[in-house]
Amino acid sequence: RDVTGVQTCALPIYDLTGSNLDYVRRAFGNLFGQFLNEDSTIELEQIGNSYLFHTGFDFGFLNSASIYDGDRAILEQIIEKVGSWKVKNSVALAGAGLAHANYLKERGYIPSHATPFMVAVVDSRFDDFQLREGLVAKRTETPEDCAINKKMLAETFGMAEQWVEILFNTSFGFPSIYRYMLYDNGVPVSSCLFITQGDFVGCFDVVTPVAHQRKGYGAELMKFMMKEQAEIGSRLIALQSSQAGQKLYRTLGFQVVEYQQQWKMSTV
Repeated sequence: RDVTGVQTCALPIYDLTGSNLDYVRRAFGNLFGQFLNEDSTIELEQIGNSYLFHTGFDFGFLNSASIYDGDRAILEQIIEKVGSWKVKNSVALAGAGLAHANYLKERGYIPSHATPFMVAVVDSRFDDFQLREGLVAKRTETPEDCAINKKMLAETFGMAEQWVEILFNTSFGFPSIYRYMLYDNGVPVSSCLFITQGDFVGCFDVVTPVAHQRKGYGAELMKFMMKEQAEIGSRLIALQSSQAGQKLYRTLGFQVVEYQQQWKMSTV
């Protein structure tokens, strides 16, 4: 634990995956870079070994900096850049970046929580998996399915539908995008997004509406997705979990490799 009382320890990732933590951070941070173009509203930037993600929407987690550098000059450059956005934002500290906790306090940031950064090795454990009777996993491709998925995301994350529309469309239509919904006898009950780059995968937007929670839908969809990734030759899957989601991901073979200390702005 550091001065804020937030747990920050990590497991030796090389023993788990055969890859070092710097590689996994870099691969995860650069996933959305493959979708950037002149029409995109998303900005992605690397400064030192740290990563900035900016949409301009007034949601802190959609304008964020993940800081892994202990260098004060790099930190100040990042904070200046983040401040220029003039919207709500968040900062994550991990690794050498944890040394900057007091500096963030001085700049008006408030410690929020620790996000478990989790990694799983893609292997054969789900090769024989079959969805239980009545369930169907369907890739989100048709206009009808897109509309259902966008509504589910907006309601779950509490975001305006027009913001979800822009973010959804930015990462839609690429062969490296695997956005699926799970249906139970025709009723949409869960969804998730996998983004691949080479043999590395990032998992995002795992949502199950409140009315359908505690029925195993999230686990069913994740197992289906992990089986699919094994079939296409993926090697590692990484995700940022909520504290509540850890239990599910551990049952799927994910392990915490570090806790990323989250800070939010007190004011814009």
